[in-house]
Amino acid sequence: LTHWGTQYEDVAPPEKISFRSTDGLYINGYLYKPAHMTAGRKYPGLVEVHGGGNNAYGNGFHPLEQYLANQGYLVLAIEYRGSSGYGRAFQLLSWGGWAADQGWDAVAAADYLRSRSDCSGKIGIYGGSYGGIMTLAAVTRDSSKFQAAAPFYGIYDWVTAYRDADRLGKIFLLTGFLGFKPEENPELYYRNSTINFVENITTPLLIEHGELDRRAPYSQALELVEALKKYNKTFEFFHYPDEHHGIRQPDNFVDAYTRLEAWFRKYLQ
Repeated sequence: LTHWGTQYEDVAPPEKISFRSTDGLYINGYLYKPAHMTAGRKYPGLVEVHGGGNNAYGNGFHPLEQYLANQGYLVLAIEYRGSSGYGRAFQLLSWGGWAADQGWDAVAAADYLRSRSDCSGKIGIYGGSYGGIMTLAAVTRDSSKFQAAAPFYGIYDWVTAYRDADRLGKIFLLTGFLGFKPEENPELYYRNSTINFVENITTPLLIEHGELDRRAPYSQALELVEALKKYNKTFEFFHYPDEHHGIRQPDNFVDAYTRLEAWFRKYLQ
């Protein structure tokens, strides 16, 4: 609508696309491609899953996705079921199905990328907060679709998260679990807690978390690491003593995303 936005050299705007999830539901997404693609070259894919659960990714300037695209990836940021901006009915599809149902949308995104003629067939997935939740949900639904994953400061066991979270975190959980506390509907909490399905994972995981986090408690990362050790899974774990929810301190931010870039280069390039 205006010409006020900064224009960057060698940055291509994302393409808005849609694909069908495993149950046929349409999911929207934003596809970032390298600004200068080589004809005939095939690029590895990355699925980005946004945080907030009922938030939205949105069509704006997202520097991390632009950066990764220009490192030679097809980056698909998805508006999985439960995201806002697509009507109340779409948003409510996530209630009672956190992680378990939503994870299939990310699996379908990997299938979409793999179906493209410009994709190499190797796919990674990453996200922070609810994006970390979604990342582990995807690889516990169908780990064969992902060759690398990076869940950052997520929740993996809703029962212990309810016990350890701050007040807003507890309210957030009760909303998503139809008002039930863990002891009031244990089956619902069990099937949505990805910690119970770690045995299914074959994807190498890069886990990062702040030690002061109470929204997605740091204990979640420790619990996940112990489960991965139990089943002899491939992973690396990095934690930051001075971080709350998110990785925001400049030195930590550079360290965290340098590790993410190296992780995907190792397993996808």
